[in-house]
Amino acid sequence: MSKISDKTPNFKLGEDAENETNVIGLPVLETLRRKRRMVMWVGGVIAAVVVVMLVLWFSPLLAVKNINVHGTKLSNAESLTSKLGSFKGTPLPQVSSERVLKLLQEDPTVQDVVVQAQTPATLDVQVIEYVPVAIRRDENGENLVAADGHVLVPATKEHAESLPLIELPAGNQDQAVFSAVTTVLGELRADVRSQLTSATASTIDSVQLKLSDGRTIVWGSAADGAKKAAVLEALLTVDPKESGQTIDVSSPDHPVSK
Repeated sequence: MSKISDKTPNFKLGEDAENETNVIGLPVLETLRRKRRMVMWVGGVIAAVVVVMLVLWFSPLLAVKNINVHGTKLSNAESLTSKLGSFKGTPLPQVSSERVLKLLQEDPTVQDVVVQAQTPATLDVQVIEYVPVAIRRDENGENLVAADGHVLVPATKEHAESLPLIELPAGNQDQAVFSAVTTVLGELRADVRSQLTSATASTIDSVQLKLSDGRTIVWGSAADGAKKAAVLEALLTVDPKESGQTIDVSSPDHPVSK
């Protein structure tokens, strides 16, 4: 029979456990140190950026000295520049498009603005004006109107040659009818509007347009405006002798020429 050894393995649990702890623990501590260093580095960068932004935000070195206004056709650039004079001395980063638009919206021609800072001291303002779609004639004379119906500026001879005149039936002062007409005209491209001489309606559902060649366009209501405009453009390419004197797009899926 084989002899069973009475020797038992000599396990040094305390020492081995300590060694094992050391082997595993060191990398963990090093990882924590790296994370702390990373957090501190990122925090430092963020703090530096904040400081720079605050310096720029309040820095007199970037104070507005010059204001350039452009993009105006209907409005007066000098007048708009004068209205923005209160921004002089204000650091450029503090001047937003919203603040500029708030000052210029009193002008009926200004729809929106695009503001850019040109360092070190110039504020550049691109004005986006409302597009005139027609001429309105009343006791105040002839004025350009936008698609939403509001009055822009007095019309000139040049405008009269490229925009239709809105002619409502005598005594009709219904603003809803007027707005229906201007909305319809706003759906048309500029080159199509330039072919019109007038626009009229007795109700919001009976808008009609008159072409310079004498033809009448029956539009109907302002509904489906984009589709009606597309159909009309296609029909205007047809020889007037073939299309007749009346183009009816009130039902754009079934247009009629007669």
